[in-house]
Amino acid sequence: MLSGAAKHKKKKREEEQKKKQRGALKKFLSGCSGSRPTAVNPLESAEPEAGPEETRPEDEVEDASGNATEDVVAPSTSTQSQKELEGQQPARSEPNIQQEPPDPERVLRRRTYPSDPAKWCEIDDRMREYFALNHPSQNIGDFSASQRKYGDVKRCLTKEHFFRKKLNGETLSRKWLVYSPSTGTVFCFCCKLFSVRDNQFVTGYNDWKNCANRLHEHENSMDHSTAVLSLSSIKKTGGDWREEEQRRRQEDTGQKSGQ
Repeated sequence: MLSGAAKHKKKKREEEQKKKQRGALKKFLSGCSGSRPTAVNPLESAEPEAGPEETRPEDEVEDASGNATEDVVAPSTSTQSQKELEGQQPARSEPNIQQEPPDPERVLRRRTYPSDPAKWCEIDDRMREYFALNHPSQNIGDFSASQRKYGDVKRCLTKEHFFRKKLNGETLSRKWLVYSPSTGTVFCFCCKLFSVRDNQFVTGYNDWKNCANRLHEHENSMDHSTAVLSLSSIKKTGGDWREEEQRRRQEDTGQKSGQ
């Protein structure tokens, strides 16, 4: 039988022998790992091997379930698309259309101009301009207020007075003749606006017995012709009443000095 010291030496030699064998086996296995896969223990692969810790952005945090969330405000879709369009397409320059603002005084007074010439109390250049560009209504229709008695005969204004016949039979409209429903008289609106002297058709005419002759005389008079020319001049200048008024006053001054 071996002594205790011999047994101890024998056991030590056996352990060293086993260590050498394990070292040789490890070297052999490590040399063969590049050519063929090594067997993986399914129990060992159940839990993943802890690797290096992943770096996350500063704004990235974990929610209660452990999912990574990033606190980033998404840009507005409309703003983003608008910026992209602005970057792709050149800015279009809209045409600079300058419109003259309407004259409040003119607009207000146009609304208050009556179609009845007997109610044209304050005639100024604005009124002349308006009716030169906007023909007043002749108020043809009900002439009952124009009725007058000549003895036992009643006469009144008729529609025929608003027309005249030429020698060749042609019928022309007297567009200058306007009826006043409030007074039952007729006016020449051209002379009412532009004549420098009063006449029967400026103050209101209602002698229906002699109306046909007086209408013919008036439309061939110098005062009426001058007033119609003043009206036509404003139409041609597009309503430049200041220029027309200055010319008319110069003509009036020249006529008075010639007398």
